[in-house]
Amino acid sequence: MGIYEGAKVDCSLKIPFGPVILSNRMQEIAVGRTLARKIEIDVIKEGA
Repeated sequence: MGIYEGAKVDCSLKIPFGPVILSNRMQEIAVGRTLARKIEIDVIKEGA
């Protein structure tokens, strides 16, 4: 799907009581909140 371990993604939208929308390059993927809670992330600030 284009999102893999080590990929840099943006959380473009969090729909209340619904999915989290992740974007990577030209692709957006809706991830259910249950699955989203299981994803581990590192926050990278822009310009770093």
